[in-house]
Amino acid sequence: MGSLESNIKKIDNCLERRDLFGANRLADQLLEDHVSDVRILNLAARVKMLSDRMKEAKRLAEKACIKHNCNIEAQYILGFCHQRLGEHKEAAEAYLNIIKKAPSSAFAHFKLGESLNMNGRREESLRAYQRAAELDDDGDIAALAEGEIFRLKEED
Repeated sequence: MGSLESNIKKIDNCLERRDLFGANRLADQLLEDHVSDVRILNLAARVKMLSDRMKEAKRLAEKACIKHNCNIEAQYILGFCHQRLGEHKEAAEAYLNIIKKAPSSAFAHFKLGESLNMNGRREESLRAYQRAAELDDDGDIAALAEGEIFRLKEED
């Protein structure tokens, strides 16, 4: 099948071309031979997530967390999958785990705000959005966070 690195590049190329079928096929083949490699678990989870196969992506990301003490990439995938599956409490936990390891991640704070809001925790959501805006300053995440802050305050 080729070297591990060349196969990872093939998957990346498939993703760039939006060839999700090819990326899934290659990821499944790599998983057969490298089931305990955290890079492959993360990559396969990302491929499944992008293919809207959330339960499979979540399972692979959970394996990556077990193998590698919840690496940040696996946590992001878990958070996204939990959100898409309507598991907002679990999504918030995943984003909180990221924030523990990377407290300056504006994106993690923003996603935490989304999850908390969907879980009915409006005040905590506002704080997470405010922190995201502070961390990103004038960037895209700050603009999104400020929009959510405005929207939530308008709902009062």
